[in-house]
Amino acid sequence: MVIYLLIVGFAVFFIYYLPILAKDSKKISDSTEEIKQSLNTLTKQNEEIIELLKRKI
Repeated sequence: MVIYLLIVGFAVFFIYYLPILAKDSKKISDSTEEIKQSLNTLTKQNEEIIELLKRKI
């Protein structure tokens, strides 16, 4: 009986919770990609500002 309950518990976990965890993982992955793009943009802007400041000096 206990083994049956464990098997049912695992089945419920796989059916209901794994898709939720996968969606959360996808959201985190997308957020990380957005952060990388923002950092690249900031880096480019900083390089442009440095170049402009060098030209003024």
